[in-house]
Amino acid sequence: MRNGFKRASVIGIATVALAGAGVASAAWMAESYLNASGQTATLAAATGSATIETDLFPGEKGDLTGSLTNPNRVPVKVVIDGVSGVDSECTSLAGGPGALGVFELSAHETKTVQMLNVVKLADDAPNTCQNVSFTVRLHTQTTAGN
Repeated sequence: MRNGFKRASVIGIATVALAGAGVASAAWMAESYLNASGQTATLAAATGSATIETDLFPGEKGDLTGSLTNPNRVPVKVVIDGVSGVDSECTSLAGGPGALGVFELSAHETKTVQMLNVVKLADDAPNTCQNVSFTVRLHTQTTAGN
């Protein structure tokens, strides 16, 4: 009987060993990498228009009123950091250097903006300054993100 028990034990161990080997060989694995492509957005500058509110008399300063529009799908900050274009014996820029206006705009928002005392008609403006048109050019910087 001992011989039969040994034989059964050997067959049982061999069966378990083969079964284990079969499980190990069935657990194959394959790896792959998938590529995803994308593109970054382009930030568009804020757009707008503005006018000087009043006709100026000698010594008066003019306020600028206008609108800024954010054409982007994200919020932006717009800094008006320069004014140019008034360079005559009649008018001059009343503001100094630096940020003249900082405006936060939500996505696709249009906002009314006002800047006080942007231009000044000279105190001693000559008669030739009557009914003279001038253009003020605003330099803006539009930023998004942190």
